[in-house]
Amino acid sequence: MRNPKDPEQSLKWVQRSAEHGHAQAQFYLATYCLYGRGVEKDMSEAVRWFRRAAEQGHAEAQNSIGYACDTGATGPTNVVEAYMWYQLAVRQGEARSQVNLKRLMPRLTAEQISEGKRRLQDFTPRPAALPNALPMEPASSAG
Repeated sequence: MRNPKDPEQSLKWVQRSAEHGHAQAQFYLATYCLYGRGVEKDMSEAVRWFRRAAEQGHAEAQNSIGYACDTGATGPTNVVEAYMWYQLAVRQGEARSQVNLKRLMPRLTAEQISEGKRRLQDFTPRPAALPNALPMEPASSAG
């Protein structure tokens, strides 16, 4: 039986759901990795899960990927990618992305904006997992 107040059990469910393609679970797992909540703190792993959720159209994850690209969280900065992800999140009304985009704009050249707009036009979200295709209950560790 699931216990919503059991952090270990909750983490197992989030991980299983994330692995099955659920964008919200991927976003949660990314934040767990980012802050080291129940898992080892790992920025690269956080960005990987944020990206998977962002590619499905998850606005908060799109903002997070934009921020990672903007700040170089796991490598060199990429302001064109940051622009694209921020714009995608802005289109969904994600408030922090509006602030981040406004801060980014003065640093962009006309060519970078043009390339970002092209990438926006080319972006197609990956299909999300079916909402009723929930993972099976995690196997008990007791044998």
